[in-house]
Amino acid sequence: MHTLKLLFTSVILTLLCTEAFPQGLNNDILAARKKREQGLYLDAAVYYENYLKTHQGNREVNTELAEMLFFEQRDYERAYPYMKKVMTYEPDTISYYHALARIEHYFGNVDLAASMYKKLLTIYVSKETTPIINDCKLGLQQIDYYKENKDKISSPYLHVVNLGTHINSPYPEYVPVVGEREDFVMFTSRRKNEYNKFPDVDDDMF
Repeated sequence: MHTLKLLFTSVILTLLCTEAFPQGLNNDILAARKKREQGLYLDAAVYYENYLKTHQGNREVNTELAEMLFFEQRDYERAYPYMKKVMTYEPDTISYYHALARIEHYFGNVDLAASMYKKLLTIYVSKETTPIINDCKLGLQQIDYYKENKDKISSPYLHVVNLGTHINSPYPEYVPVVGEREDFVMFTSRRKNEYNKFPDVDDDMF
């Protein structure tokens, strides 16, 4: 009788656990966390986002993904919707609020970013937040400089031309250098090619 009671209790617990943790939860999230620990952020993001397709309101997973995309991968565009969702959970968390201010600044929403920077400077003055305070001051300086000089780039002699897919790619490209005769351009690119087939173990980028 005692054995049957234990067996019955075990079955009930198993059913409860199955209900609390839907099929695939452990596999997706554990795989995502493992990839993240290994620095394979692109792979980790796939597992996180795959899980969130059917569990959009999961607080823990949204927070983990937002943190990874912003703090570790510096992918502001992908981090944005998740960071906004995290702010509905933790509206007073300085690191998340600062991250969101940085993202708004990145997208060119300078008035909103400036107001967020100023709020951070007003509220948070402890020693532990010194790097964030310094970054807020820098952000405000950058915004002031932009507002003072934005009219200077509005010129009939200035034309922005997209050089097309033979130059641009889905991978990061930056620090362009144009030749004196403007007949060539050199730039840094972290892209996959025949000589560079595997991502860097430190940041999961080529």
